Amino acid sequence: MCHSHRRQRERRPRSRGWPDETRAADADRDAAVDALRDHAAAGRLESDELDERLETALRARTLGELRALLADLPGASPSLGPHPARRERSHARGAIYANAWWAVPLGVWGALSIVH
Repeated sequence: MCHSHRRQRERRPRSRGWPDETRAADADRDAAVDALRDHAAAGRLESDELDERLETALRARTLGELRALLADLPGASPSLGPHPARRERSHARGAIYANAWWAVPLGVWGALSIVH
């Protein structure tokens, strides 16, 4: 790879996740509300401003609206947007591994039986 291309790629700002136009879910609104309450508890927001921002957060339709509520507050904003689904561990695979302890001794016994 050419060095100039590498430099250009390094200069690009990293994506902050899902676009602002992405529809917000209830979990996103809840995360924003929790963050706003934490900032109010730290003394960064007065009660009337907190009430206004909470109302706006609960009515928000997009992630951009939620991010705007937190933009002027310090610290890391909550992770907003769809999260990748967690892959469930197969119960069948776990059962096979848990019950396969007998396979090794049985295989050794079978191999010795065939040899003799």
